[in-house]
Amino acid sequence: MIYPLHEIDLKEVRKNYDLGDLCLLEYLKDYISDDLDELYKDIMNYNEIYANNWTIKDLFKMGKKDAYWTNRANSFIKKYNVPEKDYDNFDDYFSKYMELRNELFDELGIDCYLEGDISIDKIPSTGFLEGDIITTPKEMNDEDSYTVARVMNFGNSVELHYSEGQATIEYGYKITHSYWESVIEEIDWFNKDMSEDLISEKLFNLFEEYFGILDEKKEAILKVSKDYDVDFSTKLPFEYFDADNGNYNMSSFTDYYNDIFKKLDISFDSMLTKEKSDGKYELILDDNILDLSAWDSLENVIDNVDSAIEFHRNKDKGLEEK
Repeated sequence: MIYPLHEIDLKEVRKNYDLGDLCLLEYLKDYISDDLDELYKDIMNYNEIYANNWTIKDLFKMGKKDAYWTNRANSFIKKYNVPEKDYDNFDDYFSKYMELRNELFDELGIDCYLEGDISIDKIPSTGFLEGDIITTPKEMNDEDSYTVARVMNFGNSVELHYSEGQATIEYGYKITHSYWESVIEEIDWFNKDMSEDLISEKLFNLFEEYFGILDEKKEAILKVSKDYDVDFSTKLPFEYFDADNGNYNMSSFTDYYNDIFKKLDISFDSMLTKEKSDGKYELILDDNILDLSAWDSLENVIDNVDSAIEFHRNKDKGLEEK
């Protein structure tokens, strides 16, 4: 299973890096998306030999006592077309290893957190928060679309967009190095006469409010999603939530959401999930219904949990009135 990149703890990244390349590469293996899988495998193949200051010739020597190393040597020679004259070549192949390794770190966006002059104590677990004005508001018209400004750290972002006279805020979650999921809201506080400083201040505040408020809820969702092997980087995150005993009661969905609710300290007298049609379901919470699907994104799950929290509040309010 691939875990979303916004779950990476950059302090842990740096700690593992300081312990050695292999420690960091092992830590990163659960965050490697399909398009980086071959690169990661190549790095691990090179690491086993050249990060240990060995050569192919050394592997053959070790293979006299343990056939594993002979097999590793032959496998590497075949996969990377190593000529016999290079069996004792360390420098060129170590340089190739470093090139591949650095490419991966750059793709994942963690390279700037590995620099030696940055103290680990200075690295936030979620990355440095930075902001940019992309388009000067006074240069915009009401016919075209613009990204006005952005505030982001390693795994999350807040962007202000302006399209055909309507302003929106987009809250982003980094799933892989090239894929983000987002929640978009229309806003009415923006106008083209606002100063750039005021826009930046507003976005920084929204970032802190949105991701701060969502921390407990988001962490609960992502933790339970790990437990249930729900992968939000795929088109069908809930593809393998099977029917219970072949009927229309989908216990996997019920259990999944119930575990999230437990972490948020909310409960319902009754919970049941029923299949409506292929890939579409409804979660019944007492007398309330939530629509679910096999292709629900992280945004959809957050919305569903928000609705459930509101149901729970209304339930508590009703009990108090009685």
